Amino acid sequence: MQHWLKTPWLFTKFAACVLAAVSLVGCAGTSGAHPKQLTQQQVQTLDGLEASVLMLGEQHDAPDHQRLHALVIAHLLTQQRLAAVVIEMATSDGQTTLLDSGATEQSVQLALGWDNNAWPWAAYAPAIMQAVAANVPVIGGNLNRVELGSYMQDTSMQRAVTPTVWAHHLQAVDDGHCNMLPATQLAPMARVQVARDQRMAQTVERATVAGKVVVLLTGSAHADNTVGVAQHLTASNVSIRFAAGMPNITDIDYNWTWPTPALEPTDYCARFKIQMQRRAAN
Repeated sequence: MQHWLKTPWLFTKFAACVLAAVSLVGCAGTSGAHPKQLTQQQVQTLDGLEASVLMLGEQHDAPDHQRLHALVIAHLLTQQRLAAVVIEMATSDGQTTLLDSGATEQSVQLALGWDNNAWPWAAYAPAIMQAVAANVPVIGGNLNRVELGSYMQDTSMQRAVTPTVWAHHLQAVDDGHCNMLPATQLAPMARVQVARDQRMAQTVERATVAGKVVVLLTGSAHADNTVGVAQHLTASNVSIRFAAGMPNITDIDYNWTWPTPALEPTDYCARFKIQMQRRAAN
């Protein structure tokens, strides 16, 4: 087994952060609007939302993005329009449907099979616990470890998308790992990305309720209408990209883009190189 497969959650999250940093070249530039301002300026735009699915595409290491999750969910709960919350941060083995509204954070983490080493619970708890307290199910939408290994070898994933989308996934895996992976590892990891998109789409579809909205919390790459989860959805859907440090960004790959304050500059590739060297030494 390859070294990088030992921590698939961490590598997925890391690659997403690299891609976000590459696509948002101004990440360390002028701050955008504060999330409290976004509450007033943009969350109200959800009032007229007619789609069955709302995908929120975050940058995983941007705390303001997780705070926006909670704001959006609170807004939909106030309107009694939230059908379910599907999360990339847990596998589809996990869900809260058997818990009552008074469930503790510990019991929610247990029900979801939460991996705090991969996803800091404190960041996502405000959004998740609001839903649980309102008896709205929170459902994992990701692959488990066994499935990850299986889908790496499943060549049908390459045919589940168009050649253009497949080429995008190959390039995204390469870019997201700083062009440091052997070429032989690109296709297996791209297959997993397609499989993740499929799984999240299937999970969201099953959770839809007429007249309500299923919210998907995921990375911005999965929320991309042109290559992500939307490619596998039949339910009507809308995507919002949370963009750190780009106050005036317009991205045609999403229905809306909401700017958030810039992050501190981070050399993700330098960190990744150190991780690769450590794993090679083990």
